[in-house]
Amino acid sequence: MEKQLPASLSRQHSVNALMIEREATSPRPPQQQSPAADEEEEKTPLLQGKSDLEGVSTKKGTGRWNLRTLTLLVVLWIACILISSCYSMIAPFFPHEAQKKGCSLLVVGVILSASPFCVFTTSPIFGYLLPKLGIRFSMIFGFLLVGVAFILLGFLQDLPDGWLFIVAATVLRMTEGIGSSLAFTGMYTLLPVLFPSRVGLVMGVFEVGSGLGFAVGPPIGGLLYTVGGFMLPFVSVGATVLLIIPPTFLLYKKTSCQPKVISFGVIRRLSGNFVFVLLLISQVICLTALGFLNPTFQPFLHKQFGLDELQVGLVFICAPAMYMILAAIFGALADKFGPRGFIVSGFLISGVSFFLIGPATFITTPRLWLTIVASLLMGVGLAPAFIPSYSDLLKIAKTQHPEVNTEVLTGVVSGLTSATLSLGEFIGPLLGASLTQFTDFQTSTVLLGQVLWAQAFLLLGATLIDRFHNHKQSP
Repeated sequence: MEKQLPASLSRQHSVNALMIEREATSPRPPQQQSPAADEEEEKTPLLQGKSDLEGVSTKKGTGRWNLRTLTLLVVLWIACILISSCYSMIAPFFPHEAQKKGCSLLVVGVILSASPFCVFTTSPIFGYLLPKLGIRFSMIFGFLLVGVAFILLGFLQDLPDGWLFIVAATVLRMTEGIGSSLAFTGMYTLLPVLFPSRVGLVMGVFEVGSGLGFAVGPPIGGLLYTVGGFMLPFVSVGATVLLIIPPTFLLYKKTSCQPKVISFGVIRRLSGNFVFVLLLISQVICLTALGFLNPTFQPFLHKQFGLDELQVGLVFICAPAMYMILAAIFGALADKFGPRGFIVSGFLISGVSFFLIGPATFITTPRLWLTIVASLLMGVGLAPAFIPSYSDLLKIAKTQHPEVNTEVLTGVVSGLTSATLSLGEFIGPLLGASLTQFTDFQTSTVLLGQVLWAQAFLLLGATLIDRFHNHKQSP
């Protein structure tokens, strides 16, 4: 089922950020650079000359908070919610409907993984091509692809069972993913240009919108399915996405921005840090844990407890709701007391939740109240497991490369985080469907719980070794 981490996980959607060096936006005189410096740092122009951004000053502190720009911000925020809900709202009913069309759980997992796979693979490409495509084209064409693909998904029920249904569903999900990648690449590139002095605030608002869409998608999808059947969720929400296109076209005003560069040197050197890489793997595992339930949770709840699609959607909101409530709290606590302990604790708690959500056959028999508590516990665990990881990665990057501008390191870490999110979203449904098909739901969740615990102990061991090594080197 399409259950995803909210907000600060996101976005996933701007993998190109890892390649964008965020230098101060005020114009600077050209500087001469020695050939040795050129060899030390690989750099490739990203925005050559002018793109379709002409007219708005990018000097720090001059972001335009006028009515037109604020209206565009609201429209794009609504689009962010809608696209995220498109991604998650099919969770309560699609696996069951696909199985009625002759799909195995593994095939359902492939269909659900198609969209994040396309986001993961195409985001860097669209980031590179953005100056040629243009921000307005990227956003509008992305909305068009998402809206049309989602509407057409509603007509899958009219197709015959078997391969035709499978191929059509997979192609439409891939189209939806490509559209999401285009739309979010355009939006997340435009926002810092429009609001250069309020980047953190604006990005935070959009992260909340993304998380809100992921959280409310399943219950809304379950409600629409209950009211109008298979077609209504797809047609109604897809059409709403298409309605975003006219105001975006009318409100968008061309702006200009300074050329940026792609820098691979910092990324290459950071990849040699074992703890840094281990934290990136932790982020992948967090998204895998949520996506793991995508194709399997709804059939389990329906078969074991007789829940209908609306009730399944309400169960699905448990983990994202707890995550959104606790994310800011754990983020603040991690900033005060250090992130690593919270990350390890989060993986241990998440592991417990996967032992209980089935539950494991050696614990007790399935009980609905226990499954709901485990879902809530999953959100409680994944919040500290993921949220502090960003600041921990940035801390390591700053420690290893104090000579590099903080803006550059922030861009690198943000982009790597986006890549890990999409990768986890792709792996999760595929892994969950595969394990459940060859074992059962309870056994598969226990196996993932063991992976979460193993990651916790591995990260704890690496942290202790790293601290011992640093203490030994200190005078």
